[in-house]
Amino acid sequence: MFDLITNVCFLLDSTRKEKCTEFITEYLDLLILIINSKLFFLILIIILFITFKILFIDQKNDNNKLIFSLSLFFLFFIILSNFKTNIPWVDDWEWIENLQLKKNSTIDWLFQPANIHNIFFIKLIFLSINNFFNLNFEIFSFLSIIMLLIISIIILKNEKHLDNIYLILIILFVFSGKQFANISQASNIAWTICFFYIVLFRYLIDNIELKNLFYCSILILVSPFTFGLGYVIPIYVIFFIYFHKFSRIIKINYIIISIFSIFISYYFPRIFFYDSSLSNSTFDILNIIFNYKFYLTFFGVLANVYLPWINGFAYLGFVIGFIQIVIIFYYLIKNYLKLGFLSLNQFFIENIFIILGIIFALIVAITRSDEQTIVAARYSVGSILFQMGFWIYFSKNKNIKKSISTMLFKILMLYVFLSGVLFPYQGIHWQAKRYFENSKVILCFKENSSFDYCTRNAYEILFYNGEWYNFEDFKSQLKILKKNNKSFFNY
Repeated sequence: MFDLITNVCFLLDSTRKEKCTEFITEYLDLLILIINSKLFFLILIIILFITFKILFIDQKNDNNKLIFSLSLFFLFFIILSNFKTNIPWVDDWEWIENLQLKKNSTIDWLFQPANIHNIFFIKLIFLSINNFFNLNFEIFSFLSIIMLLIISIIILKNEKHLDNIYLILIILFVFSGKQFANISQASNIAWTICFFYIVLFRYLIDNIELKNLFYCSILILVSPFTFGLGYVIPIYVIFFIYFHKFSRIIKINYIIISIFSIFISYYFPRIFFYDSSLSNSTFDILNIIFNYKFYLTFFGVLANVYLPWINGFAYLGFVIGFIQIVIIFYYLIKNYLKLGFLSLNQFFIENIFIILGIIFALIVAITRSDEQTIVAARYSVGSILFQMGFWIYFSKNKNIKKSISTMLFKILMLYVFLSGVLFPYQGIHWQAKRYFENSKVILCFKENSSFDYCTRNAYEILFYNGEWYNFEDFKSQLKILKKNNKSFFNY
């Protein structure tokens, strides 16, 4: 059996053959850790309960939708409580560097981008956690799942017309276990916050009450200052606000705010803060769009949420994404032939999640076109947006709805739920692995008198044996955190 699993691993990801045996051994060790953990049986009971509810779903019981949201939230909460993590990982160290080393003023630090992202509002959160919560990184994880719960409730409130079975599928997407890579790493809260922005925007945009016009304007303005995913909102406004049924003055106002937010968030750091990574971040568009990887990534990343985090599944993602786009275009053309331009107008107004998901896929395909991007967990949010939009569109088309049986739909729901929770490097496995690695770092500092040894050990673990972040800066941060009893040094 071990040889069979190893051979399958080789087949799925030939670039990491030497890692397969190591991974399988580690996976079995983590499985023992999971089974022997304090809250394992409670986690198992909740998983079985949700599985049972999917198999025997009562479409006439409206309470089912809220039960699923609360059950999934509780499951995520228990997993995070069972496998606690309170250590910055990889990009986190760069994002919090100035909190310890004070290389720049706080104002300069807030406006300086990280990598190619403007993360002004995320840095405000880091600053608050540092000043008021002792830089406790667990707060980011619990804040993320609270936002997922709020997102699910917003969707339930605004999609009451959908059949329960479709709404529950959408809730399963929101709480996909593939998002644990975002939930348990502090810097990745940016994805969840942008997810929250986008869902709010989608359900506020057509409400022309004064307060909602204000809220939408704020969302358009702040989203690019939060993370790269936030750019999808102003880009959508610039190209698709025309189709919405409100006054020209409101549309012009939204477009002006969108152009302003993109311009300021993109160019402000480049004007005032020189960074070679920013100055060199140009793209040869023609070269990109004539490369097959662009199309592989575009269609593949749309299906990211279905895929294990294994490069070999990138091509399956391409097939799924391509088929879904074909289905959308088929019914779009069919409706256009019946209703003309009115059908296009209606499509762009009612299917904002689809459009935003496609914009996301285009941005990713232009900037990061490769197989790893297609399957990587951090890109799951964009895929979830598209899948939510696709299945809402699916549910509204009676011709499509009759083409799929309830049992097949339940199989899809079970797959979305169980794959997210149980697949390697997702759900429970991801969180248990993080907990295991974090424990090794903390235990070393607790029990070993050699600070230098433990620092080198932590550097190798927390940066996956990479050396892109300056080791001396890392060491200096650890010394300051230890001196002030902050973050994971607050034993």
